[in-house]
Amino acid sequence: MSDQIRQLEKDRDYWKRVAAYLASCHAATLSYDGSLKSTSKARRERFESIVEKARDMMDGKDWRAGGSYALATPENAIKHCDSALSQFSKEAK
Repeated sequence: MSDQIRQLEKDRDYWKRVAAYLASCHAATLSYDGSLKSTSKARRERFESIVEKARDMMDGKDWRAGGSYALATPENAIKHCDSALSQFSKEAK
């Protein structure tokens, strides 16, 4: 097996672990927030939708069938995370 193929497999496995971690985090948030009486219906439905999409993606289903998502590239997701973190940090001050 060539070094290039090994690297591609290593990269693929890394991104699978990233996806699994994030799906698990969203599922945990849904489980926690869903157990709170103070959680709004809209918030609960939003996390249900995220967890359903994550579950479908982890199962190999084509999540784009129902539309596309603007942050579906790692680069755009990083920008979105940075923006959200900076906004949160400003609110915390």
